[in-house]
Amino acid sequence: MKRDYRFLIIFICMFIAGYASLKSGEGINAKKIKNEVDEYYSKFSAQSMLGNIKTVNKLSTEWDGEITKYIDKEDKVCRCSIVVFGETGRSTSEYLFLDKYIYVEELREYYSYPIYIDYTRPVDILYRTLNEYIIYKGEVYLLEGGYFKKTENKLPVNSLEEIDKAMEG
Repeated sequence: MKRDYRFLIIFICMFIAGYASLKSGEGINAKKIKNEVDEYYSKFSAQSMLGNIKTVNKLSTEWDGEITKYIDKEDKVCRCSIVVFGETGRSTSEYLFLDKYIYVEELREYYSYPIYIDYTRPVDILYRTLNEYIIYKGEVYLLEGGYFKKTENKLPVNSLEEIDKAMEG
């Protein structure tokens, strides 16, 4: 009888320990965020078709790129695109400013050779990577395996204030 209790206690402890580690390592569930982003895209598209979105472009010498802000009727920035050109590739980051967080898609394209080798021929894209992030309370989270997990990855900017500062320069 004692043996049965020990087995049961050990089993319960293992279950609780396993469940606790699973919960702490998950991060932020991406399903709800992806649904909010889909709704946001739909609303943005509708407003854009109605002519309610204006765009402001600025070349950035700091990054060797371009910044485009999309502003709604209330003069609120609702979306921003940042394109950064480099010798070996290009990065395009799309920022969506939702209520509680900023959703970011970052597409990196890697060239087959550095562009300075031959300016006369078109550059071929060797491969691309796409990462999805959210910026929540100043922290950056990367989408991995259905969850947004805290990361040390660097984005071109982490807030609307940084975008505004880059556009001034």
